Amino acid sequence: MKKFKFIILFSFIFFSIFSFTSTTYANDEVEVSPKAPWTDSGEVEQPKKEEHSIFTKILLWPVNRVLDIIDILRFDLGVGPAIGAVVRVTKYGQVGYRQTIPASLRIGTFGRRLPVQLEYSEEIGVGPLFKESPIRKTCIGEVGMGADVLVFGAYAGVCPEEVFDFAAGLFFFDPFDDDI
Repeated sequence: MKKFKFIILFSFIFFSIFSFTSTTYANDEVEVSPKAPWTDSGEVEQPKKEEHSIFTKILLWPVNRVLDIIDILRFDLGVGPAIGAVVRVTKYGQVGYRQTIPASLRIGTFGRRLPVQLEYSEEIGVGPLFKESPIRKTCIGEVGMGADVLVFGAYAGVCPEEVFDFAAGLFFFDPFDDDI
C-alpha cells in the first residue's frame, strides 16, 4: 500500500513538473486592465477627450453655456439632524463647524452633480486646515455661507472662476476643459 501511494505521489509530482516546464508562457496573452494607466508622478492618466467638429461645437454651445451657469451657483436646503455654520471665502479662507448626525438630506445645486445628496460627515476648521465634508465638493474660489439649526439648514455660494469659464465659453474657449 505504501508503494502504491508513493508511485501515485511520484507520478503526480513528475507530471506536474513536466507539464509546467513544457508549457511556454512567452506567447500567452496577458489580461490588461480597462482602467487608465498610472503616470510617472503616481497619478492616474486621464483618457483623452475626443475633439468635436466645428459643427458639433456650435450645436453643443447652448448646452455647454447652461452647464457653465449651473457650475457658478451653489445653493441647497437641508432637512435632517445637523448643527453648525460655515463661511467660505476661497478654499483657503474657510471657517466653521458643521456636524450632521447621522445624515442630512440636501436638495439644491451642487455644480454638475445630482441635485440631491445625503451629507453625513462633519466640516471643521479654520483656513487651510479646514476639513471639508467629502460629500460637498467646493471650488477653489468659492464664496459662500451656510448654517444648520437642529433639523433645517441652508447654504448659498458662488464660484467666481466658473464665471470666467462661462464668459470665455461665450467665445468658444473652454479654460476648464469641461464642455461636452
